[in-house]
Amino acid sequence: IVFTTDGLSSSVGLLSQTFLASIGADEVLAPIATWDAAGNCINNNPLHFITQYSPFKTEAEILQQFQKIPGQTGTRIVIYNLRMQEGKESKPEIDFSEDAHDFRIMSDLDETTGLPTHFSRERPFQKAVDVPIDYSLRAYLSVLYMRPLINDTILR
Repeated sequence: IVFTTDGLSSSVGLLSQTFLASIGADEVLAPIATWDAAGNCINNNPLHFITQYSPFKTEAEILQQFQKIPGQTGTRIVIYNLRMQEGKESKPEIDFSEDAHDFRIMSDLDETTGLPTHFSRERPFQKAVDVPIDYSLRAYLSVLYMRPLINDTILR
């Protein structure tokens, strides 16, 4: 569940496999509720799904999470109810131990070498095998929140 605020409004979005399975979704749907600066819920229809499928069971509990974001703007991500890997004893799908500052999709052991491998997916024309945005939340978010380093200007 993702909480974000820009000082003028606050929003919460639910990314939940349990929710998607329960509604029989064929694509990713994320209920999002938003409040204005005065604390009025602008679109409360998704609030029912968020309180039903998240650990926050009331609107008040959700609003308390925004108070935990330091400053006027920011994002808070709460990860809960992780699935366990199939065939793995007590190992969640997310690895919190490999890097103390990152959440990573759990590695599997390569059948030929026996060494841990990162989750990866092939893309057309992809040359690199190790692509951190495939398995690292930190790398993925760095792309989402990246500031462009190039400033293009057209002169006439």
